[in-house]
Amino acid sequence: MMTIEDSNRVSLFFAVGAGESGLVKKFYENEYDFNAKDCNGRSVLHAAAAAGSESIVRFLLDKTEVRGSFKKSRS
Repeated sequence: MMTIEDSNRVSLFFAVGAGESGLVKKFYENEYDFNAKDCNGRSVLHAAAAAGSESIVRFLLDKTEVRGSFKKSRS
């Protein structure tokens, strides 16, 4: 059975992936968990960057307390 938190997480990732910045802002106002991970362990910030949603990435960095682990790339 899907919980409210699960449903919120799915909705958030769908909105981020679709570039729906208005929905993302509504979810922020409704205190959705912006540190949630998808089924592949990706963060909301990662999903926004992968979708090329610059406005959502900026919003996440400016307004939320997104956390992530960043690894130095091997060169």
